[in-house]
Amino acid sequence: MPPSAFQQLNPSRVSKADQRQGSATATEKHKILYEVSQVFPTQNSTARRGNATDPIYTLRAGQHEYLFKFKIPLDNGCSHLPSQQSRPNYDPRAFWEVEGRPQLPYRHVKRVLPPSLAGFGIEAEIRYYIKVTVRRSRFKGNKRSEHPFRFIPFDPPKIPTSSKEVYARRPYIFQTGPRGEVDARLPSPAVLTWNQNIPLRIIFRKSDENTEQVYLTFLQLRVFDFTEIRASDTLRVKTNSRTILSLDGLAMPLWAPSEKEMMLDSKLWDRLLLPSTIEPSFETCNLRRTYDLEVGVGLGYRGPQNEQVCVRATNFLFF
Repeated sequence: MPPSAFQQLNPSRVSKADQRQGSATATEKHKILYEVSQVFPTQNSTARRGNATDPIYTLRAGQHEYLFKFKIPLDNGCSHLPSQQSRPNYDPRAFWEVEGRPQLPYRHVKRVLPPSLAGFGIEAEIRYYIKVTVRRSRFKGNKRSEHPFRFIPFDPPKIPTSSKEVYARRPYIFQTGPRGEVDARLPSPAVLTWNQNIPLRIIFRKSDENTEQVYLTFLQLRVFDFTEIRASDTLRVKTNSRTILSLDGLAMPLWAPSEKEMMLDSKLWDRLLLPSTIEPSFETCNLRRTYDLEVGVGLGYRGPQNEQVCVRATNFLFF
């Protein structure tokens, strides 16, 4: 896939219905995790009057602490909103009206809990927080407090052991004739894990008639992330890139004259760890995050007049 494919992504696709509504905004809210625990009063501390339980309990003045704990599940628990489920004759395939516009029920995806997501302003957010509610008498408002926290799934990916690889192959050719091809390879499936090195192999081949010494002049690794934001029938794709490695001005000979193929020494990138700022890929009800790894190489050789001739090979993309 050529680099120009990045430019073919439509960053903003608005439906005809939204165009008719002018400045109307499509929004969706999903509750992907909801755990409840009552820490006071407990069954032992509840005041009793005869055989009946009194729902009111008076605390003495002072500071009170109550321990609690939650076990965060592996998968999300997103479902149709209770307000929609409580409608008479509820049918998840039916339409309903919101501000005079027909709406379909939300699309729900049962997958691994996504990581916290920020940086998109009001367009998209995945927020985890602990909320404490103190219920008071009906004539006094309840007191609430929230404490946000960052969540990142820490389970390592379960990758089956296999000798298979995925690869991208690009030919190269100089105007004076030297030609060959370059492979960039990753284990299959192509999974990268943050805080670990990139298991990349780069292999160079030359054609039979090529006798010139070819040099590596440039090497770059970049990670592209794509975040799909969907609300109703509106889709936006946000793209960002991070440079992991960029080496320019190299003059590294690739092979001896008698060799036809060689593998680039992985010491050039072995010590590089995938940054922990790169969150795991995920898919939830209306958000999706995927990544591409781009490998860029540049080649050169010295011509008849001992002039250095360079060519930038087409970049490689892994999905």
